[in-house]
Amino acid sequence: MATTTEQGIPDRASPSSDTAAGALEPRRTRGVVWWASFGVLALGVQAWTYGTWIASGDATPQSTGADDVPTITRIWAVSHQVVAIVGLVVALVWIVRKCRRERRLTFAALFTLGWMSVWWLDPVVNFARTVFFYNSAFVNLSSWTEHVPGWISPNGGHLPEPILFTGLLYVWFLPALAAVGALAMRLARRRWPRLSVPATIAVGYVSLLVLELAFEVVWIRLELFAYPGTVHAVSIWGGERWQFPVYESIFWGGMLTAMASLLFFRDDRGRSVVERGIDRVRVTGATRTLLRVLAVIGFANVMYVAVYLVPINTVNLYVDRTPDGYPTYLRNDVCGEGTQYACPDPELPLPLPDSEPVPPPAETGTS
Repeated sequence: MATTTEQGIPDRASPSSDTAAGALEPRRTRGVVWWASFGVLALGVQAWTYGTWIASGDATPQSTGADDVPTITRIWAVSHQVVAIVGLVVALVWIVRKCRRERRLTFAALFTLGWMSVWWLDPVVNFARTVFFYNSAFVNLSSWTEHVPGWISPNGGHLPEPILFTGLLYVWFLPALAAVGALAMRLARRRWPRLSVPATIAVGYVSLLVLELAFEVVWIRLELFAYPGTVHAVSIWGGERWQFPVYESIFWGGMLTAMASLLFFRDDRGRSVVERGIDRVRVTGATRTLLRVLAVIGFANVMYVAVYLVPINTVNLYVDRTPDGYPTYLRNDVCGEGTQYACPDPELPLPLPDSEPVPPPAETGTS
């Protein structure tokens, strides 16, 4: 008999006969190996990126600059970092206890490792153009972006990467958020047992899009980060310092939904689609576990690039003029006053590594 997932969905990967198993074996085996290969590639590129970043001496804190950070902004930055640390401790204790109780590496642990493996892609939203600022009031290190192979946008390394905020969110908050999406799918299936797979995924997507949008808008108003480069017509507060591109939530919601789907659509053994066929790979127990880890890491990195980074960087080629008024603790010498490069403006050419710098207009000072 064909097995079913824990949500009652037919597990089409499970053969109904020995003949079917033999016919499916090569395809299923290639799947897990391919995903694991993507995982190896992703880990290799980020190892190069981190390694050259540290060896170059670029892994240093970014100062807030000449403008004073408002006290309330500092309070929000500190409080969010404290919450991030507490969340990290709670998540790690829960995962370790679960693994020890089951005496194996649980899918929750694999899922967390997958999310952790994509943190290196976080600042790559600025790959083509500077469209995102972090607040340097956070505990931070200057970004590793200029060590990413093929990097284009100038001064990318000046972006402060908040290691105690953003870095830790990739360990617990984003996995938890994706789990909320999986929960929404589960509740929908419980309410409508015959709900199709696309409709189930759509339920998760809508719930995650709304949550992601709400968090981002609040964080922008708290000045934890900013989006200087947006298409104003499809942005909240478009043309103002607080502008937020709605398409950011559309694309990022897709990434969250991809991971939520990986969590939700598992077979009766708790294995995701990228792990299926692992039993047909002739490896030992420890190597088999490593292959599962690499497959989840491969899926997470491929989805991050394909569902989020490619579309967002494509749209970033057409952003409108950067609003005036961003303080130094947000601009951080990435662009604008004090640098050789103007912030994004549709009338300016796209800055390339070998092109001449286009300085910011003297009259605005910020774009």
